[in-house]
Amino acid sequence: MKAHQWLVNLSSLVLTIAFSSTSTLAQMSTLLPESSQRSSVRFADVTRSINQRGAIWSLVADRDADTYKLLFPTGPGIDEFGEQLKKAGEQGYKLLSVMYRWHRLSALNGYRTPVAILKFDSVTHEYAWFKVKSPYYYFTIPGFDEKYKEKSDQGFHLVDFLVDVYCGDTDLEGNCNSAADYMFLLERDKGVEKPLKFTVARSVPTRKLEMGPELTEQIKTKLADGLYPISVFNKFEILLTEMNSDELSTGNPDVQVVTISVLRDVKGKINDLAKRGYRLLLVSSGIAVMYRRADNATPVSYEWVDSDKSDFEKRVLELQARGGLYRMIYPNRDRTTKEKLIFELGADDRVRHEYKVLRFEFQDGKDAAGNPVPIDLTPSSKETVKEMNNLAKQGFVVRELFKSKKVSVLLERSR
Repeated sequence: MKAHQWLVNLSSLVLTIAFSSTSTLAQMSTLLPESSQRSSVRFADVTRSINQRGAIWSLVADRDADTYKLLFPTGPGIDEFGEQLKKAGEQGYKLLSVMYRWHRLSALNGYRTPVAILKFDSVTHEYAWFKVKSPYYYFTIPGFDEKYKEKSDQGFHLVDFLVDVYCGDTDLEGNCNSAADYMFLLERDKGVEKPLKFTVARSVPTRKLEMGPELTEQIKTKLADGLYPISVFNKFEILLTEMNSDELSTGNPDVQVVTISVLRDVKGKINDLAKRGYRLLLVSSGIAVMYRRADNATPVSYEWVDSDKSDFEKRVLELQARGGLYRMIYPNRDRTTKEKLIFELGADDRVRHEYKVLRFEFQDGKDAAGNPVPIDLTPSSKETVKEMNNLAKQGFVVRELFKSKKVSVLLERSR
């Protein structure tokens, strides 16, 4: 074969591979199970990044990267964790789930430290955060709007938040009256500085028995402006932004907010609406946002699994056998309740879901000289991280970090 013919054939081969790769990745975004798409724009972002100069080479170079990365600081304070998060974002990892764990120094002494799971998606992300102190956990968060606007004007959006509160005093409903420290974690695709509109639906606790009706009306009004609820802070505040919402942007949805009251807990109210075809959208301590689309009002039910019970994994397997679909976690942000995993039953869905639970253990305490031991996973838990990534190759996706006696992760596979 002549040299110039060989070069022509090689060029054709390179072009064929390039176009085939782009097509294949675009198809992947439609084939992945819905439960794995924590963000409605993630896979669109992957395709877009391939079309930018040089991004395809970054993707090829990182093709052997672990699917999931577990992040945690080696000591107290948030600065190290923030730097780890920034570095992981530069490497193409996206924050999926975060929680606090208690790092024990002794029987009576210790501190809370964050643990997070991130997923590789090849898009470069930037992370930021800010803290706000609230004098009471179950009241509005002072100063949030100003700090969040500064970041949202730079294109950042909220991905998760943590609450550090020691509940030494509760009211008659069990609500925490102690001060709380909020840490809000923000994300944007690198260089995307388009400002994002937002508002906070609020219902001030005066003499109202329930906050739900007022919050419901505010959300319905803002839906017409393209603002969708993305996070519940407490019983009185819900963040809405202009980010896409698969559940609410189509299908002419109706939205209802329910809150705990003296006569009825939020769990009972959720199941009442579920019988009428409403689905869970967001939930937090004592509050839930639910929706019902005109094109899908099939009645469902919800079962709550206490993550701290000895039969936790048995209950998860029972729900798996009954066709249960994991929806979200009921958090113990105020530390007066146990974390519960919420599963949906009765939806017209022929896809079955398989679940696995993995647990991580950390080395705590002090050394023989009385110095704090740097935080690290135990040797067996380092193997558990490898197991998690091996399961990812078998089609499992991480759904949630939660506490089940130890830091635990729920994985799901559609079959």
